[in-house]
Amino acid sequence: MLSLILIILILFWFFGYGPFFTLRLPLITLNSHSITLWDILIFILIIWLIDLLPAPARTIAGVILLIWILGTLGIIAIPILSNLIIISMIVGLVIYITNGN
Repeated sequence: MLSLILIILILFWFFGYGPFFTLRLPLITLNSHSITLWDILIFILIIWLIDLLPAPARTIAGVILLIWILGTLGIIAIPILSNLIIISMIVGLVIYITNGN
């Protein structure tokens, strides 16, 4: 199941940079920042990941989710913060899966 989440997360990350404009349509505007379908799909995927992880990793993923939300809403104004967090989650999942859960 974690491998499936990893594959979906990697695909969503690539789709965010590809010519898939339907994922970049603004759905909601909060704090003068547009929330797109891509952001909502990443949010749902991270919530699913948090549900599957054991307690220590769940706490770390929860903190990463909070930082990602703050970066997406523009409260933390680091330009590539959302992308760095998604890349760190991908790397963390790869390490977690290769260590044998």
